[in-house]
Amino acid sequence: MSRSWPILWTAVTLAAVTGCAAGEQPGPAPVSASPSTGSAYYTGLSGECPTLTSPEAVRFTGSRTPVGIRSPKQPDSQRIDCSWRPSSAIPPWVVAALTIYDGPDTGRQAAEKSFNLGREYDTSRANFSSAIRATERTTPSGPAYAVANATGSLSQTDQLSQTTLIGNVVVNVLLLEEPDPGVDGSTRAAELLTDLAATGDAITAEIAGQLVSQT
Repeated sequence: MSRSWPILWTAVTLAAVTGCAAGEQPGPAPVSASPSTGSAYYTGLSGECPTLTSPEAVRFTGSRTPVGIRSPKQPDSQRIDCSWRPSSAIPPWVVAALTIYDGPDTGRQAAEKSFNLGREYDTSRANFSSAIRATERTTPSGPAYAVANATGSLSQTDQLSQTTLIGNVVVNVLLLEEPDPGVDGSTRAAELLTDLAATGDAITAEIAGQLVSQT
């Protein structure tokens, strides 16, 4: 589990992953924010939780109201966790977490460092299970890594975790689906990476559009 999810991840017993498939590379190289997102400085979110209305998001949110957890303010960052978990705890549902690093002069560098450290930690999980696969790419919102975890026997869910660097903000979107016992873990993890990529991008783009920038 990524070190960036200590509160909500424990509560819903989730596992996250990302990078490239096991054994494909010795370790990820540092990623810098893209010019399109790296120049912005964000101070917060326009609401307590993001509003997710895209068709891709609605499949995971339904008509549920998100439950938000705003962590105590840190000296150099603020964190927002939001979950659209149903009362039945039966997937699909989505969890989103934003860490906004403060400081016009230091926030982007701090976010980039956190993103790179998290990526190295999360993607390394793919080395220990064929049911965990990772990929790395540049999305319309910024550089991102995604980890698919099809080891649903513990959490009773299959999961895709996508983490994106947007200026001085690190955004994590966790998509949860019911496990498919008829498909082996390696195949299922590959399916998650392919089938949910557009959903992760769409939700991240909605969140990015609701970040409040300082001009």
